[in-house]
Amino acid sequence: MVNELLGAVQTEAVLADSVKLDDDARHKAGEEQLAAAGAGVEEPVRRAEFIRWQVLRATTPLWLMDQNEETGPIPSRPRTPRPGCTRSSA
Repeated sequence: MVNELLGAVQTEAVLADSVKLDDDARHKAGEEQLAAAGAGVEEPVRRAEFIRWQVLRATTPLWLMDQNEETGPIPSRPRTPRPGCTRSSA
């Protein structure tokens, strides 16, 4: 039941994300979502754990789809790094 509720809420979120918002409003909406999940700015560890959970939950179906001859392969990362997305070796 929880997964069904999550799916329904995510569907509504997809529809809400189609609304044109400026960057500040979109950032505020994201912060509201994280705060509602108990992962506000004042909880950096909880925030990182929550975002990790979201990423894993979102990417698992892609991994499964990649294994399917009809839908795969699905690129998992860009072939060349995008500017600003590279790690510096320190």
